[in-house]
Amino acid sequence: MAPRKLPKAAYLRECFSYNRRTGVLRWRVRPPRHFTTRRGHWVHNGRWAGKMAGHLRPKGWVVRLDDQGWRAHRVIWKLVTGRDPGDTVDHINRDPSDNRWKNLRSATHGQNRANSLANRGRALPKGVYLDHGRFRAIIRRNGKATSLGHYDTPAEASAAYVRATYAISSARLCTKPVVPLADRRCGAWVRCSAAAISL
Repeated sequence: MAPRKLPKAAYLRECFSYNRRTGVLRWRVRPPRHFTTRRGHWVHNGRWAGKMAGHLRPKGWVVRLDDQGWRAHRVIWKLVTGRDPGDTVDHINRDPSDNRWKNLRSATHGQNRANSLANRGRALPKGVYLDHGRFRAIIRRNGKATSLGHYDTPAEASAAYVRATYAISSARLCTKPVVPLADRRCGAWVRCSAAAISL
């Protein structure tokens, strides 16, 4: 499902100010034309002008504008760039309450999921599954799951998952089918089973 279109950037800039360094979104003094009554104009500006906009929810800040709720990070993206964000706006450090500009990036749903934390309440690290008494590392890319092998400990399986994730994100997959390849730039060993994952 496509996300809703945000109001125009010029309108948002009349409503909010944004500090890129702190990530704080504040209400501006809004012009009378934003309101249907003079009283609404006075009440809103008297109560909210200069104050932080929105409420912190478990999935991040939400602001209410013209009787509609909007994710603050999406509003911020349009304020800064003038364009609606793509599928999602991803928080690079995985903290949905951190809306500093350097922490936000436009991402696809797949990129956002790849940057998400492991399932809450799950005992094993992300990408690691128990399979017949051993620990299996599996990576998903473009809807396709690829096994990275079976390991004796969750730490070994997690390390394989992290190496494969790094190899994919750096676009440095090995191409030889059997021989392990040393990645000289980071010093990590990349298993060649990761080569089966398409970019």
